[in-house]
Amino acid sequence: MTTANINLGLIFGICSGILSGSYGVWMKKIKGWNWENTWITYSFWALLVYPFILAFTTIPGFLNILGSIPLMTLALVFLMGAGWGLSNIGFGIGLRELGIALTSVIVIGIGNVLGTIFPLIVYHPESIWKPVGICIICGSIISVLGIILSSLESRPFAKNVLKAPPSKNPHRQVTIICIAAGILGMFFNFALIVGKPLEKLAVLHGAKMQNASNATWCIILAGAFVVSTIYCGVLLFQNRSLKLFQRKESVRNCSYTILMGLIWFGGTNLYGISVLYFGKFGPSIGWPIFQSVQIMAANLLGILTGEWHHLDRKTFYMRLAGMSS
Repeated sequence: MTTANINLGLIFGICSGILSGSYGVWMKKIKGWNWENTWITYSFWALLVYPFILAFTTIPGFLNILGSIPLMTLALVFLMGAGWGLSNIGFGIGLRELGIALTSVIVIGIGNVLGTIFPLIVYHPESIWKPVGICIICGSIISVLGIILSSLESRPFAKNVLKAPPSKNPHRQVTIICIAAGILGMFFNFALIVGKPLEKLAVLHGAKMQNASNATWCIILAGAFVVSTIYCGVLLFQNRSLKLFQRKESVRNCSYTILMGLIWFGGTNLYGISVLYFGKFGPSIGWPIFQSVQIMAANLLGILTGEWHHLDRKTFYMRLAGMSS
């Protein structure tokens, strides 16, 4: 059993947030592909290849573990992963239309609040009005204020920030998609909680405690991969985008998606480790740290890559205040 260590939890949580908040910026480097080409290729690496490689290399008898877990538990973790997969698609659409900065504030911010409060209510209701519960709730309220400040004065800007083909989605519709994605994002944290039996069995089979969550990642992200593949597959045929994979830029584009997947999954894996070091309230403490650092990293990259250059002074300071919250 891993001993609670707040300092290590913070270190892993901050590192995970930086990595997970920065992978989207590499989409700006991709040329000659539609969004669906990029997203399905990135999803293949991030949601399927890397998780299974890590599981097979760090979890002894991984297939035996999957066969020992009740089917209902596996199905529930998979379905929650599929729910988060819908959130991931919404995040990708937001990246294309709104940019990495604003999308991260809305999607990750809402997921941060819900993914923090609901585990506390469901799994530790006795602690809601204790100091730790009050601190978590107050932090969530501050996050909500930050989301509101960042979203106010939001205007359609820098259309196709990621140089994607013209979109038919109006700005307001994309914002609604991002809000829905933020709500669905809490399934990620719940999937980790429901998948605890997988982690316990992995440890019994000889896995190190800090690697035990790798068994759960596979099932969660496999659910997300199925959803992403279906959605992107429909777009590939609808927009006749399959032929874009034959372009000369495809080798370079694939290398960027491989890097995106590695950065994102590396951050996600570090988050699973950070939760262990936070002890009993790991999901409710580690999640807001992970998500908040993601928002800050994404916004900083958004500023550095010119996504805020269009803003007037009032909107700039409102966004800055929202990000700081």
